[in-house]
Amino acid sequence: MEDKLFTIEEVAERLGVHSKTIRRYLYSGKLGGQKVGSQWRISQSALDAFLKSGESSCHHSPAAPSSDDFCVYMDTDLETFSTERKLRICSIIDYDVDSAKEIAPLSIALMQAIETVENCEDCRFNHVYEPSEKRVRFVLWASPLVMIHAMEAIQKFDQKKTNFKED
Repeated sequence: MEDKLFTIEEVAERLGVHSKTIRRYLYSGKLGGQKVGSQWRISQSALDAFLKSGESSCHHSPAAPSSDDFCVYMDTDLETFSTERKLRICSIIDYDVDSAKEIAPLSIALMQAIETVENCEDCRFNHVYEPSEKRVRFVLWASPLVMIHAMEAIQKFDQKKTNFKED
């Protein structure tokens, strides 16, 4: 019996992720697929293998976006994120941690730095933790001034962490 074939959009809808994420899975080899004409098709058996592999964190936990889909996740409700400012910067900050316990103090330091800037309500901030890589990824959309404060906060946090390890 032949496997049912799905389009990228159908697989994205089933997994609750953006179609660009499915394309990244295909290109990276995480998800098996084949080109039929000029379009990708994913077989039921390839989709089942992908789901069993545990690569699709979004499928198993819809509330927690995968790092592959994180930027798209941040972009989902831009209509509510409007500003009069002409310049906003999006920064993706990867920070290696020894354990998940470091994430809360770093997040608090970042939030406090952001809140010290006037009109900080124009910014967005989110993060996701990749336990297998011991890395936290922060995504921040804000004005240049907020970015400066955020980067300084990360630098201070990192310096304290380095000094603590040396002692």
